[in-house]
Amino acid sequence: MINTKNKTQNSIRNSIFGIVSQIIIILISFFTRSIFLRYLNEEYLGLNGLFSNVISILSLTELGFGTAAIYALYKPLAEQNEKEIASLMNLYAKIYHVMFGVVAILGLILLPFIKYIINDLPENIPNIHIIYLLFVLNSALSYLFAYKRSLLFADQKNFKISIVTMIFKVLLAVSQIIGLVLTSNYYVYLIAIISFGFLENLVISKIVDKNYPYLKKYRKLTADTQTKQLLKNNTKSLVIHKIGSIAVYQTDNLIISAFINLATTGLYSNYTMVTTNLQQLTNSIVEGMKASIGIYNASETPKNRIILFKKFNLLLHLINSFCTTCLLCLFNPFIEFAFGEEYLFSMPLVLLICLDFYIRGMRVSFSTVKETCGIFRPDRYKPIFEAAANLILSITLVKTIGFAGIMISTILTTLLICYTIEVFVTCKYAFVSSPWFYYRMFFKNIIVLAFQLNITYWICSFLPLYGIGALLLKAGICLVVPNLINLIAYCRDANLRALISTGKRILYHQLSSLKRYSRTE
Repeated sequence: MINTKNKTQNSIRNSIFGIVSQIIIILISFFTRSIFLRYLNEEYLGLNGLFSNVISILSLTELGFGTAAIYALYKPLAEQNEKEIASLMNLYAKIYHVMFGVVAILGLILLPFIKYIINDLPENIPNIHIIYLLFVLNSALSYLFAYKRSLLFADQKNFKISIVTMIFKVLLAVSQIIGLVLTSNYYVYLIAIISFGFLENLVISKIVDKNYPYLKKYRKLTADTQTKQLLKNNTKSLVIHKIGSIAVYQTDNLIISAFINLATTGLYSNYTMVTTNLQQLTNSIVEGMKASIGIYNASETPKNRIILFKKFNLLLHLINSFCTTCLLCLFNPFIEFAFGEEYLFSMPLVLLICLDFYIRGMRVSFSTVKETCGIFRPDRYKPIFEAAANLILSITLVKTIGFAGIMISTILTTLLICYTIEVFVTCKYAFVSSPWFYYRMFFKNIIVLAFQLNITYWICSFLPLYGIGALLLKAGICLVVPNLINLIAYCRDANLRALISTGKRILYHQLSSLKRYSRTE
């Protein structure tokens, strides 16, 4: 039977496993990247980032269906309705198998156009089209078992995904490092990604089959017409959101490659590797909580939803402001230490990357509420304006001020379009409230962030610029100063006191559990 109790404990467990897993993945990815740069050049790195963005665009095939699928599972899981769960999963299997074929076909259709998105095609990288096809194959294979993950996420069992992912990422890193050291061959690197990615999804599929045996029992059940229509309507709305998200966040490397060069794409990919891993780390906390938030929002009044949202939003600010300050002060010292001085961007560019990281991270607060409340339709046309504005602004600015123009356009688009429309829609439909309470919180957070960035960076400026000693000293300063500023700024905030109180209860519960466990030994 499906356990619907102890939602808080499930959230904690999912978050802890997600954080630990992501930290390990971050560490091994940095080490693998340093080996990559030692045995291959920066143009291979740029190609890797470019094709990753192209594949992200191909993921439009998924059309936002994954989010709608998880949302549709909340109710039958809460009611322990095994037949409805099985019928939904059977439907998902058919849809994702179609996606496998569509991604493969679209990838082949794009093949002749690859030469047009790379400015100054590098002569020292042979068979670029074969490399691209390997990326397409890896993306297509991921759809064969992707639907199984939806059930684990909706049932607050995503800690199992974290464990499996961590194990296979470690195995992948070891195989890639050995392959690069022995052969210096990029194809070996890519084939390892395909092989271990397929095995990871296969293992997760087997775990789902074992934990939910009724899926096999009811494998011929089909979802009813009403359920299909609900999924269809939600997916129609989410597809436009998916297009907007990809147009804003997954086209940077394409524009850099087309209007600047592939080498700059490689330099930027080092920075995005860090920010992406940090975002995945913070997202592991959110994903661990999302099912609990969804269940809470489904049963509570708009007033109580606002109370939870304020705590959630402050928690995200504490996490993202700390990470943003660390990025500003440690980004270049770390890149220089890990990859070399020739891979550095200037500090103004680093600041723009950091601000983009914070703005994206804080957007998660209201996007989580929208998803868990099933608010998909009201702002369904917003991504069209978002995508068009970002693309036009990016191309215009990159021609005049270069790479900085791409980052500025992304930041402006997110703030002026996404924050305005998404906050309004969330407040209207989830909170039945004016959005001004959110904007007051947001502007206070921005002022506090500005203090953190300026004061912490000013203190770090008295230390040597680079070297392992300077990196460690600056890390120590970043660990203390931004958190101290947050504590001073929010010490009278009831939401901070509530978060601290919740943290104490969780810690007490965990310590009590450890004591009980030790006594039984």
